Amino acid sequence: MSGYPVEAISEKPDEKHGARPAYRVLYDGQCEICQSCVSWLRTLDREKKTICLPISTEVLAAVDSRLQMDEHRGIFGG
Repeated sequence: MSGYPVEAISEKPDEKHGARPAYRVLYDGQCEICQSCVSWLRTLDREKKTICLPISTEVLAAVDSRLQMDEHRGIFGG
């Protein structure tokens, strides 16, 4: 999961660094097109302002407790 523990992607700011990355990108970790786009995005993100997260129930709950996997199956290809 891109090296970030679930706690680091939650809605709370990172206490160690006083800030959190500005953008969270949720993507289908099984989709080769998504993986390619994320790889490209990481290359362009020189300031490390983006966290790219493969979609899972745990990640959705940590990003925003209102997100549910069942509600997004059609959007996320499930």
